[in-house]
Amino acid sequence: MRGRPDGRWPALFRAVGFVGLVLPLLFVVAGCADLAGASVITPVPFPTLQPSPTPLPPPTPAGTSLPSPAPQRPGFIVTPTGEPRPAIVINQILKEHYWLEWPVPGQVLHIYPYGAPWPGGSWVHRGVDISASEGDPVQAVASGVVIEAGNQLVEINGRPSGAYGNHVMLRLDRTFEGWPVYILYAHLSQVLVREGQHVQTGERIGLAGMTGNATGPHVHLEVRIGQNSEAYTRNPVLWLKPRQGTGTLAGRLVDPLGRYIHRHPIRIYQGDRLVEETWTYTSSVVHPDEGWGENFVFWELKPGKYTVKAEVGGETHLWTASVEAGRTTLVTFTTLRVPSAATPTASPGP
Repeated sequence: MRGRPDGRWPALFRAVGFVGLVLPLLFVVAGCADLAGASVITPVPFPTLQPSPTPLPPPTPAGTSLPSPAPQRPGFIVTPTGEPRPAIVINQILKEHYWLEWPVPGQVLHIYPYGAPWPGGSWVHRGVDISASEGDPVQAVASGVVIEAGNQLVEINGRPSGAYGNHVMLRLDRTFEGWPVYILYAHLSQVLVREGQHVQTGERIGLAGMTGNATGPHVHLEVRIGQNSEAYTRNPVLWLKPRQGTGTLAGRLVDPLGRYIHRHPIRIYQGDRLVEETWTYTSSVVHPDEGWGENFVFWELKPGKYTVKAEVGGETHLWTASVEAGRTTLVTFTTLRVPSAATPTASPGP
């Protein structure tokens, strides 16, 4: 029974009944007007992200032996097929791990970022490319043991490839939460170390070049956590020490279900001046850091206040962030709606 005012109620009850009916309608109309006119959405920091549900496997026929499970590693789950997939694990190891010195002293510019699509193909870049001149000395970013040195083929997309050219692989002395850390240097013009050799931080391991798949001299650097495989990479700029008093800004762009939005532009401003534009990681074949859960990074930013901007499906998201020297600042954008078009998954690449 809805209790319509019908003349039998006292005047006070009639007035209360009228307000009780009309007031909610005014709030609904006002709320719709706000949503219709809103162009700037203030995101809530540090949302709790959950991995997408893992589909159940099909029934196993009688007499069929199940494959051995894939090895576990930090920040990952294993699907029923045995294929490792990233699980979003954030705010559990939320701390800096700027352990690594720069591989090419004096060089500032990077020329190709982690998670970017490979030009002219469907690969995804698994490391960062750091500018260098032919023959520049390349040094060990930390102490460790050389486990690979030379121009032998390496596995890329499940096939042997010479894309890395002359390369060196280090297993660091230091571990990350108990997991081994591997560093790959690629496209060297000359290798100066041998397999099994122990090197100290700053020791020369090679000379910069452009062997393998490279269009100019540079150093391709990868950080691998847990296993020496292209499937275990992380963004090196969250491991390389910020230089010249700069800091880092890491961010997440996710939909309301907590899923990463791939290959989307992100811009950072100081006042009205555009400082830099980057893109979210091209696909899930490159992985976020266990601590930050990011899918985009701006690095070597001067300390100060910045405005980070993401435009997705008619929504404009703005975040004001302070960058500190030698520290990582985290921002998170969560869209109001699931984007209508999904980005195709690209294949991994060097």
